[in-house]
This record gives sequence, C-alpha cells and structure tokens, in this order.
Amino acid sequence: MAGPLAGIVVIDFGQYIAGPLAAMLMADYGADVVRIDPPAGPTWDTPANATWNRGKQRIALDLKADADRATALSLIRSADVVVEGFRPGVMDRLGIGAAAMTAADERLVYCSIPGFASDDPRAGLPGWEGVIGAATATYRRPMTGESDGPSYTAIQIASHFAAIQSALAIVMALIARERTGRGQRIEMPLFDATFAAIGAHGLLIDHAPAGGRPDDFWGGLYQCGDGRWVFYSGSTPRFRQRFVEATGNDSWLAEGLNDIPRLTREPALAAQTRARLRALFASRPAAEWEAVGGSCGVPITVCRSAAEWIETPHARVAGIVR
Repeated sequence: MAGPLAGIVVIDFGQYIAGPLAAMLMADYGADVVRIDPPAGPTWDTPANATWNRGKQRIALDLKADADRATALSLIRSADVVVEGFRPGVMDRLGIGAAAMTAADERLVYCSIPGFASDDPRAGLPGWEGVIGAATATYRRPMTGESDGPSYTAIQIASHFAAIQSALAIVMALIARERTGRGQRIEMPLFDATFAAIGAHGLLIDHAPAGGRPDDFWGGLYQCGDGRWVFYSGSTPRFRQRFVEATGNDSWLAEGLNDIPRLTREPALAAQTRARLRALFASRPAAEWEAVGGSCGVPITVCRSAAEWIETPHARVAGIVR
C-alpha cells in the first residue's frame, strides 16, 4: 500500500541532523527523497546516518562547482519540496535559495532549518547543537547542588524538535497547495523550535524553574558497580514508593526523603538524598538496576552508546535501522 506522501519528490540538502531527519520522516511515509551529500560524504558521519538517511536515494554534489550546481538546480526543478539546513544566505549565494527557487516554481515548498532565523542578529552563527543549547538555556545551572557549571545533555533536543516541526509544516504546506496551487516558504530555526521542547521545568529565569513541577531530586544519572551508568527517574510519588520497596529502603520515606516541598526548602536533606542514591546505585551493576526497574515499573535504563543501541534486537528486528 502506497504511503500518504507517495508521488511527492523531496530534495534533502541537510547535513547535520534536523534536515536529514525531517526528510527521513517524509520518506517513511512514501515520499521519494533524494539526499544530496557533499563530495567527501556526510558532514556528520555517525552510525545514526543509517537511520536518518533510510529510504533515500543519494548523490554527492559539490555545490560550489558549476556542473554539480546545475545538477542540483535540475533536481530542485523536478521537486515538490526542498529541505536545507545552511546558515541564512548560503543557498542564495549558490543561486538555489528560497527566493529564486519559489519564484521559478510557485508550487515549490522550500523549507530552511538554520540555527537562527534570518532576521536574528545571530543568523551568521553556525547552528551547531551546542550553540543552540547554550542560547536556549538547555545548558543551565543544575539545581541538584552537584556542580557550579551548567549541565549538559548529549541529546540533540533542538535538532530533533526542529525536524519534527519542519516535517509537520511541510505536510501542512502540501495540503494547502492542493487548495491554492501555491507552495510556501518555510523557515524553522533550531533556536525557535527549542521552545516547543519546554517541559515541566521550563526555562530558567534568574536561576529558578519557570513553571511546572518541582525539580526531580531523586532522578538523574548514576554510576553503577560495574562502572557503567543508568538513568533513573523518581519524578512521581509512585515511582519513588516502588523504588524504595524494591530495594528494601522503605525507611527513606519516613525520614522525609519523599517530601519534595521539604527537599526544596532543605538543600542539606536534598544533598543527603542524592548521596544515598549514589551509594545505592554503586552497589550493583547497571544491567541489574535496569532489571530492577523493569520488575517494579520504575524508569531505570542503562546508558548505551549509539553503536550499542543500533545493535539491540529491537532496533534490528523492528526495522528501525536498515
């Protein structure tokens, strides 16, 4: 059975995560996606490329060379959608920017996914994930008292949210085109897309959580007895209750370690809670802790590398990686 985007031709100029991921989502739903690689191969060549570029045709082009740029122009003229992730102005200088391409084909949907918007004073900055993370308070001062510096996440939050929002906007533009006969110009900066990722904690304002639930004093990353790490979430009372029962530490509740308002008021008690958790997790290997979480219904999982994840049976059997 043909996917809902069957017959839609997409040209993917993305080189990091957001563009390739947005195009991958369209390929998954039947679009014919042509991936444009630079001559030396993907700019960010990791095992994850096996996922981001699944279901695509691939061609290597040097967009600074006249002959290859002519090939790119020919591909765009045959397309319904263009996805690109360069800094604002780069595609214009190459002669294949949004203004020129949509003027030549009024049905074209042209989606740009830069780090910062074209009208942002930081538009010229390369939109690497770390740059966006710093600009959006994704790297923020931890509230656990364990470090004076900003916390860091290796998860590409901005890139993934930008990809999902771009794919949605593109499909909406294609639906609108069926009614109007006209395409659209879409710009989905990673900086802007990050605001859709604001969850329970929100952004930091004056080093305080702006709305949402109190901080998860129990949850976080813990090193285990075998040197590996797990992530544990104690964000709800039932998770904490199940965890202490499964580990034989019911007395922690009577001591007030489950009293989040009290932990908020008493940093020393919060630090004691964290220290006990660190010692407890260090008493067993990571795989055992993952099994404990699975048996009692508490989120505990081993921190795996991308290479390990790709080799898991689910990733292979379910066809997530091809």
